[in-house]
Amino acid sequence: APRPETVVYLGVTMDGFIARPDGSLDWLPQPQEAMDDFGFSAFMGSVDAVMMGRKTFDQVVEFVIKDKVPWPYEGKRVTVVSRTMSQKDVPESLASKVTVSSQSPAEALKAMGKNGHTRRVYVDGGTLIRSLLEEDIVDEMVLTSVPVTIGRGTSLWGFDTKGKKDYQWSVSATETIGKGMVKTTYKRTRKK
Repeated sequence: APRPETVVYLGVTMDGFIARPDGSLDWLPQPQEAMDDFGFSAFMGSVDAVMMGRKTFDQVVEFVIKDKVPWPYEGKRVTVVSRTMSQKDVPESLASKVTVSSQSPAEALKAMGKNGHTRRVYVDGGTLIRSLLEEDIVDEMVLTSVPVTIGRGTSLWGFDTKGKKDYQWSVSATETIGKGMVKTTYKRTRKK
């Protein structure tokens, strides 16, 4: 089976950061209306599964367990790619929803595609996304530019591309959302 299509969905500051140095996302605006999630629910409806790194998983667990936020990936298979975490590290309440893989991100993706049920995977977490970008395994990026600068933080960029070649992308959609945010969907264009 072919590897599933990979898609990234992120907010990005004007100065190119996806999180503060401590991982905080407090600069992301909150929707004014309770039902407005800036299109995230519709996006989640377009994916079959979620793959994330350990730091991102730990952050989500904190929201779910400490802050009592509902599990944001209901009905999706979640794979956490980590060399330092095992299945027993997953909180009991999430054990049936989460699988931990010690494989490389590329191998874990192949494994997710083997059963034929996974065609499109939402990839979350700066380190994981960066490693997939490095290997040229990201097929689509939905980046929302937020009109704020934070000065320092975590960037997706700063690596050598595979074979030191430029990666070409096409813009398939762009829209203004909220107060001055611009959401752009980029599709990776590869020569067949």
